[in-house]
Amino acid sequence: SLCGMADREIKVVVTAQFELCREAAMRKDQAKFDKAFEFIRADSDPPDSAADGLRALSLKSYESYKLMIMSEHSKFISSELNSLKTQISETGTSAVAVYSTRDKFEYKGTLKDDIWGVVATLQKTEGEGWKFVSMHRATEKRTSVSG
Repeated sequence: SLCGMADREIKVVVTAQFELCREAAMRKDQAKFDKAFEFIRADSDPPDSAADGLRALSLKSYESYKLMIMSEHSKFISSELNSLKTQISETGTSAVAVYSTRDKFEYKGTLKDDIWGVVATLQKTEGEGWKFVSMHRATEKRTSVSG
């Protein structure tokens, strides 16, 4: 079915993005990290719309996250992708992916074991397949492990 095919394609795209981000974090590769978070902009948004304000806020949040991950004080240990589910639109051209990740890392000598919930919106593009439009990441469970 068309929905089944779209579901598989989206899961491949999300998994590839996750793997790229994990590899970038482990190697402290800023170029790969930026590539993992390349998003498309909706053509229908006027240049000075409220969407630009949201993008600016998201960019600030992304830059803060990137600084922490790339910091000399951060040592990435492991990351896993869990419970990936998708919902495809009736037209088959947009979708939402919901999943969780578990990251283990050391930051300034403190071992962290964080579980994140992620909601991503994707759009099917002409000739390029599924691309990320937006992503929201929220803490589900954050722990510091004393050692």
